[in-house]
Amino acid sequence: MMATKEILRIFVLALIFSTYISHKAWGDQECYTEKENIEKGCKTSIKTRGNYVFPSTMCCDVVRASDMVCVCRILSDTDEHVISAIKLVQVALVKSHCRLEPNVEVGEFQHLRHQGHIHESSKTCHPRNKIEE
Repeated sequence: MMATKEILRIFVLALIFSTYISHKAWGDQECYTEKENIEKGCKTSIKTRGNYVFPSTMCCDVVRASDMVCVCRILSDTDEHVISAIKLVQVALVKSHCRLEPNVEVGEFQHLRHQGHIHESSKTCHPRNKIEE
């Protein structure tokens, strides 16, 4: 009887763990899809080369539908050869560009900027950079 309880306990813990991992993976996948949509929809506004270009209506629609904090967090070093993190932040934060209503995401984005996670000099918005410094 005791062995059955232990096996059941291990099974329940494994089930909880696998559910948590699966949910996190699904969330990450959604965010990667959003990043790809932003790359396509906002290409002219967020490219590393050239001057900043105000976002198009399509770009603003994609930005409004995206979790910009998540997108910023998953930018890789390779992405940042093509995507300017600073321009990405500009598209997300400047209300006059996409007329974004104040919300939690933009507030979190501003918090990342004020906490030093978005670095003008390195053109990056990785939260991990603050930890590595």
